[in-house]
Amino acid sequence: MVGILERGQSKSNRIAYIDAAKGIGILLMILGHTGMYGLPVVMHKMIYSFHMPMFFIISGFLFNTKKYENVAFSKFIKREFIKYIIPYFVFAFINLVLCILFDLYNGGLSISVITEDLLKYIPGILYCYADIDHMPNCSPIWFLMCLFLSRIVYFCIKKYLKKGSNFICLIFPVISYILSAFVPFILPFRIATVPCSVAFMALGNIIKNHKILEKSKLWYACVAIAGLVVSCFNIDDVGLSESTYSKPLYFIMFLFTSVLVSYSIMLIVSRAAFLQNKFFVFLGSTSITAIGYNYFLRTFTGELYYFIPFISSIPMNWMTSFVLTVLFTVLLCLLSRKKLFKIPLCGKFS
Repeated sequence: MVGILERGQSKSNRIAYIDAAKGIGILLMILGHTGMYGLPVVMHKMIYSFHMPMFFIISGFLFNTKKYENVAFSKFIKREFIKYIIPYFVFAFINLVLCILFDLYNGGLSISVITEDLLKYIPGILYCYADIDHMPNCSPIWFLMCLFLSRIVYFCIKKYLKKGSNFICLIFPVISYILSAFVPFILPFRIATVPCSVAFMALGNIIKNHKILEKSKLWYACVAIAGLVVSCFNIDDVGLSESTYSKPLYFIMFLFTSVLVSYSIMLIVSRAAFLQNKFFVFLGSTSITAIGYNYFLRTFTGELYYFIPFISSIPMNWMTSFVLTVLFTVLLCLLSRKKLFKIPLCGKFS
């Protein structure tokens, strides 16, 4: 029987089912961000209980230890900086400009509007907050900063500890919990989130190294049901982005759900050929664009909706917001494939 990796491998050396899983994650991110339009609380809790951890698990799954064995630390940092930090600042700058233009449109042409936005958002960008009060409508890009730091930490652990390094990383969520529970302010650059994210990366690497997906039976994916049920009982919000891990029990429930559901989605997608379709794979392969402009597109489609004849009198709901945001996300992702739009839509200069 052809192995999962062989069956899902594309000519560009990308793994189709992994891109498809990322694509599903992007759709869940978009759906989870429709809360302002009435997304049911239960759905919000379920999505937030695993969708961002899944991206870190996938990152760990794709982390090639042998590839980096002889790579110098400085070279690795430079590579990761270009890959994640430059896009972070490109997205932040463009969203800041869009935010200023939007505020000028609503508040009138005024230097004070520009000054207020600059003073409000530039510190937030440099600090890497994960909320719209400090970021220019681009809060999801916290993920890029966090992934950059998480990959550096994970690189060092794999390079210098080697044997047993993955299993050592699995205790790192304790560090995140301590930082969140006992530091009375949000740390810069998502530092409190990094240890937990490194643990998720290690888990993804374990799944790959031990060929857990290949060895698993499809019905094992039923554990996702247990994870989602548990998430419904988590009465407090536990968000990876805010590092608000609440009480120990709820934090453990969050970890439990993240692992079970992420594993189940990866397992199902790896076995179900129909889920490895061009749409999911495309979204997954252009996920950085979707993350960079998700909030802007949500706002833009929310405003655009009320210019549509005949339906503008009907209040926007979460389903409409989801569909419109997905449509415009696909459009942006298609444009990101064009050389002309590589810099603004992907943050890439080459």
